[in-house]
Amino acid sequence: MGRLPEAAGLGFQAAHSQAGPGAEENRGDQTIVRVEERLERVDGSRPPLLWVHFIDPQTPDNCPEPFPQTYAGEVEFVDAMAGRLVDGWDAKLGAADTLSVVTADHGEHLDDHGVERGHGTLWITNLRTPLLTRCPGLIETGTVGDELTRQIDVLPTVLDYCAVPLPSDVLGMSLRQHISTIAA
Repeated sequence: MGRLPEAAGLGFQAAHSQAGPGAEENRGDQTIVRVEERLERVDGSRPPLLWVHFIDPQTPDNCPEPFPQTYAGEVEFVDAMAGRLVDGWDAKLGAADTLSVVTADHGEHLDDHGVERGHGTLWITNLRTPLLTRCPGLIETGTVGDELTRQIDVLPTVLDYCAVPLPSDVLGMSLRQHISTIAA
């Protein structure tokens, strides 16, 4: 196994609230400021690992101008912050040999099943989440699959791309072969 990564987890260690005192500290633009500060300290002596959690979108809608104060505005805001994250990483470290994974912890009802906003049920609108990957040279740009994936498969997939053996007590399976198949 190679060198241990220089790791940082940002965005989830603060209070899990979008309302009240300190709410702006949890917003995506503030998370990105902390990420950019952390990236400045990466010196390349160890492979970097960065885990970033955007609390947005949440209720109440709390995105800055020019984004509208709606769920769609929150999604657009997070998309812009994720783009800023990728651009900052690429500028500092380059895109080569970089695996990016984007997912979510839950879907959103958006008035389905009589629930305006929320995520405390087992309806498909709540269970369906995105899984986006980016790895120049290994994952074909624009590859899209509509097959079911599971959150439990994210860690085995990341370890597989990083050529790290899967510990025997880790559940799930790598999706690398599946991603390669749909890209072909």
